[in-house]
Amino acid sequence: MISHNIRITNDRLENTLNTIHMGKKEDYEALYLFMFGCPNKDAANKAKISAEISAEKKFKKRLEREHTKNEYKVALQSMDSELNELTRLKNGLNINKDLEKDIDELDSVRVSMNRLSSEISLLRLRKELIEETLEGF
Repeated sequence: MISHNIRITNDRLENTLNTIHMGKKEDYEALYLFMFGCPNKDAANKAKISAEISAEKKFKKRLEREHTKNEYKVALQSMDSELNELTRLKNGLNINKDLEKDIDELDSVRVSMNRLSSEISLLRLRKELIEETLEGF
């Protein structure tokens, strides 16, 4: 009863409504503003941002459990230098600018080679048939 009615210390005065055990300070703030008739248009947005901050803090703690911040910085620097090196190597490659045209030409040469190969096979077969016919006489 004393905590509900008598406010002896500053702590008890500040925690007047904390006896209902609602949860976070943001919830109590919204409740106070409602009770005193103050408009609180951004209460939902504040609660959302507060939840996001809480989630980010949990994520940060989880990350820091595995490695320290400095270890992550060193790993990031290592990856950045490796990425820069690979980019430099990629830029240094002598890539043919007319690659598509050359590929098309190569395909057409392959088609003509296949056609000629088929003709050669037909001519060899004909030759063999003629030779067999000549042997029979």
